[in-house]
Amino acid sequence: MPQWLRFLVFFLLTSAFWILVNYYVVSRFLGVVPSRGTRRKIYLIMLLVAFLYPIGAVCERFLLPEGPGQWLVVVGSYHIGLVTLTFCVFLVGDVLELGYRIVRTAASLRHGTHGGWRRTLADVRLAGPKDASSETPEPSKKRRWEWRSGLPRRPGRVRLAVQSAVLVAVVAAALWGGAKSPVETRVTVQAPAGTKLALPVKIAVFSDVHLGLLVDRDDLADLVAQVNELQPDVVLIPGDLFDDRTEDAREAAPILARLAPKHGVFLSTGNHEFYVGSDMWGPVLKEANVRVLAQESVSPFPGLRIAGVDDDHALQRVGMSAAEAIALAMAEAKDEEMTVLMVHRPGPAKEAVPAGADLVVSGHTHGGQIPPFQIFSPMGNQRYLHGLYEIGEGLLYVTSGAGTWGPKMRLFAPAEIVEIVVMPPGSEA
Repeated sequence: MPQWLRFLVFFLLTSAFWILVNYYVVSRFLGVVPSRGTRRKIYLIMLLVAFLYPIGAVCERFLLPEGPGQWLVVVGSYHIGLVTLTFCVFLVGDVLELGYRIVRTAASLRHGTHGGWRRTLADVRLAGPKDASSETPEPSKKRRWEWRSGLPRRPGRVRLAVQSAVLVAVVAAALWGGAKSPVETRVTVQAPAGTKLALPVKIAVFSDVHLGLLVDRDDLADLVAQVNELQPDVVLIPGDLFDDRTEDAREAAPILARLAPKHGVFLSTGNHEFYVGSDMWGPVLKEANVRVLAQESVSPFPGLRIAGVDDDHALQRVGMSAAEAIALAMAEAKDEEMTVLMVHRPGPAKEAVPAGADLVVSGHTHGGQIPPFQIFSPMGNQRYLHGLYEIGEGLLYVTSGAGTWGPKMRLFAPAEIVEIVVMPPGSEA
């Protein structure tokens, strides 16, 4: 299937699902709106607002680089976060209520106290024929479920108020999580036997900053200062450092240049570098003295090799598979070196380890960032979400990222900077 057709299918399916999510959320609030005409107008507004982010992204990229396009992206981003969290809160509430009704009805049937159709039918049979005036009235279709279940109907407004209160707390927690500084995660691994690595090596890893409209230069400056406090030997950035072509992204070089590891800063591209274009981020990284590794590797000092491959989006454009890109990147790797491979998406790690990578570092998943993506993200990433995984004789670390995409929100998936300490072979980890 051609790449453009795959993208079209993905876009249509994603759009249809997103429309259904928005419809579900809006319909819950419209239950208290009596006017049918008003509800229809709100649904039309919903369709427009649902796609503010892609509309704004197109405007910001091609039509209106400054001003309106950027505002649409910001508003659309927070709309995505708010609708997604609202969907989760309402869905959990509906599932709990459905479970309550099923359990309560089953208990009523078991004890013979159920007030539904079975009991009514038994009463009619025992009583024999009756005249029309004494027959049990047929419930209206609107009330039929409540009558058959024998359960009282809960007031819709009360239920909506309770769920809205929960939603406010959830959104506040997500906003707080998005504003917090990244946590520092320390991981210790041991170099394979035969590796000529004399001393421990400290590698700082951060990815998915998404520098641009919502993660600005101040956020990047704080991140750089936090990384420098670790005093790493090497800094690795496995993709999605940039998110758009705004001034904050174009003027990032002086801040990135403050990164002060002993043996260099290395980056492999992510899908957002592909979207932004190398004509923007290329000069920025060159000025900041950040080395981009694209299907290649370097040895910053004896015993360690750093390799990197481009994201799948860039590889597909040149007709190269991930396996071919990894083979090129690993071509100069030696048995006596600890080889660390940067690849933005974690999926190719299953091919990288057999090709000779001892440690693969990835990002892309954001650890889910906000629910329900903790469930969906692994589905498109070989079931990897966040943390350290063993793959054969090698290791994969998937970082949750140091920034945010879309809304500046995080819930159950804190941002992180990873400190990987590589111990020499034979030493105690």
